[in-house]
Amino acid sequence: MKKLLLAFGAVAVIAMIVVYQLRSFEESKQSNSDPRAATGEELPKIGYSAPKFSLPGLDGDTYIMPNANGRPVLLNFWASWCEPCKQEAPELVKLYETYKGKMDIYAINVTASDTVEGARAFVQEYGFEFPVLMDKTAEVAKKYGIRPIPTTFFVNSEGVIVDKVIGPLNLKSMESKFTDLLKNGGSQQAAAMKVDQAPEGADAFTVYQNGRYISDFNRFNAAVRYAKGFTDTTIYFQQYDTPVWENTALPAQAGLIDAPLIAQMPELARGCEVTSLAMLLRVAGVDGADKMKLAEEIKKDPTPYRKKNGVVYYGNPYDGFIGDIYTIDKPGYGVYHGPVKELAESYLPGQIIDMTGSELQDILYSLNRGAPVWIITNTWFSRVPDSQFQTWETPSGQVKITYREHSVLITGYDEKYIYFNDPLANVKNRKILIDSFKQAYDQMGKQAITYMKA
Repeated sequence: MKKLLLAFGAVAVIAMIVVYQLRSFEESKQSNSDPRAATGEELPKIGYSAPKFSLPGLDGDTYIMPNANGRPVLLNFWASWCEPCKQEAPELVKLYETYKGKMDIYAINVTASDTVEGARAFVQEYGFEFPVLMDKTAEVAKKYGIRPIPTTFFVNSEGVIVDKVIGPLNLKSMESKFTDLLKNGGSQQAAAMKVDQAPEGADAFTVYQNGRYISDFNRFNAAVRYAKGFTDTTIYFQQYDTPVWENTALPAQAGLIDAPLIAQMPELARGCEVTSLAMLLRVAGVDGADKMKLAEEIKKDPTPYRKKNGVVYYGNPYDGFIGDIYTIDKPGYGVYHGPVKELAESYLPGQIIDMTGSELQDILYSLNRGAPVWIITNTWFSRVPDSQFQTWETPSGQVKITYREHSVLITGYDEKYIYFNDPLANVKNRKILIDSFKQAYDQMGKQAITYMKA
């Protein structure tokens, strides 16, 4: 009995050590024992882009990160000898069966400490139908700072790491994380970073390399992200012959587009979004693009404003215009890219490009083909402090907003400035330093819309 108690005690001590090591690893982004610490190479961080890689799959295909289709990704590092990995495997299979087509799972076998035969037997035993990637040199494991396994990274549709878990996950916890990832882009940690999950349209954006087809995508930002991984790439939209993006240096400047200046005031106290859209549509030749008509037609979120115990319950600008667009005497806010794109499509069907999620530099290519860009920014045209944001509870989930929100139409740029028509200041080709303008654009969720000339 005494020996048995000693044995149990030893097991308990070992378990405590393992738990302590795992906890310490999660709390420390980079320890002194990490092989990359001496080189100064940073480990992946939540809120930053997932490291790029290319790995062969067990099926013979090659898989690239960021993935090619713009869907969220679960990266799971495992080995066939790992008991916690065996515990987790059936849960991964259930998750994939539930969310197949909405997200991707890349099961990355740490083959450097495993065998191909062992991995293949493991996959067959548990019935993995998702891609199994073979990290034979541990290069990717090193990039991601993998030590204990299983380790899982949750990456949103923009290629940004939104969560990391060390140890086995059950289906309930994985579903909880993916529900947020699919609904909010995993972006509740950042203000206004939700990206519309609705498809732009089947195979809307096609990527070519030196004139050779290599892939197609349903969203502009996903196509650009993929195309940047290659040289001499060009992106085309639907049937149009003019490229919407090229993997070349952005010209130093774009000639100012002569977009009509339309003032939102005094008729539209909160109508900057539809007024900026009216300017874009006028450039596109839509004569009936009147700001008042657009104000009537923009999709609305009818959720009434109420505040209880300090919590605001209101509408979601991703779903429709919130509140009163005409007067500040009544509650109201504004609207984001989704409903605006939908309204623009009703005037220019098959011509509207939602570039939301793209870097500022990438949306500026549109100006060089004569198309201005509608964006969401703020009235400071620079990063605003977190104190300027508040969180609302809405029928479609939490959303962070700032009453500094604004919308303008970009008409040009040069090496120092961005030029735009400001419907609130009523200034044509107003200019702001690029770096400052980018801060506001990024903070407000990188929301941008343009069009293709027919």
